[in-house]
Amino acid sequence: MKQVNIILTIVLSLCLLNLNGCSRQVAESFVAIYDVINPELWNGIRVEMAIIPSGTYTDVAGNTVSVNEFLLSKYEITIEEWILVRDSYNSVPIPDGFCRPSFGPITFDTHGDDPNMPVYGVTWEDVDLFLDFVNGPRESDEKPLFRLPTEEEWEYACRAGTQTPFYCGTDLTDRFAVFDRRDEGVNPVGSKIPNDFGLYDMHGNVLEWTSSPSITYSDEYILRGGSFSNRARECSSFYRNEAPPYDHSDYIDPGFRLVLGE
Repeated sequence: MKQVNIILTIVLSLCLLNLNGCSRQVAESFVAIYDVINPELWNGIRVEMAIIPSGTYTDVAGNTVSVNEFLLSKYEITIEEWILVRDSYNSVPIPDGFCRPSFGPITFDTHGDDPNMPVYGVTWEDVDLFLDFVNGPRESDEKPLFRLPTEEEWEYACRAGTQTPFYCGTDLTDRFAVFDRRDEGVNPVGSKIPNDFGLYDMHGNVLEWTSSPSITYSDEYILRGGSFSNRARECSSFYRNEAPPYDHSDYIDPGFRLVLGE
């Protein structure tokens, strides 16, 4: 459990016990905060979110882009989280005479036994199925939904207030990213220095799907961030990859991170 979770848990426990005059109302406020920045993904697994403030950035074409405040996962979705959701989905009985979509294969070659490795080699269609399942039936409009970030949200979050190619400056180094086939391939999430929004691995490690369709090809979606195998420029905040929604080839081996909210 990360440090912020430990701190919130300790404070929450003290409040619930009414120690030092701490009221239940304050305790409930901590519960609300905890649930916002650590929402449950599935069956007890929680995802740490960063609050991305509203603001603007200038894109590579010189356009000013405005982005509203949103919540973005600090880390790429891990192999542990993916397998938990996939196996839960596969365990749901199928009524006779019905069929349903199935998850495709994923890349395991460098994951080993570390559950904190990012899942990669997933298609956009796989991610869409993943999201449909974790969001579940909508019993009320009060339940926030997980979704992919738009391309604009992704770039704004990656830049974290910078206008340089990388959130660490004009050059990318091993301290901030896994790229150019260094570090023996994909690393566990959070292995490098985060940006000023507290986001890890926005440059390199694994390419990340967005919800934005390609402006060039009508049947493709945009990926951002570059991967462990890409050169520095291909991992920059402005560099764009595009691929069909069914593509999980070795060429791109994509992963993803999540937004919480409409």
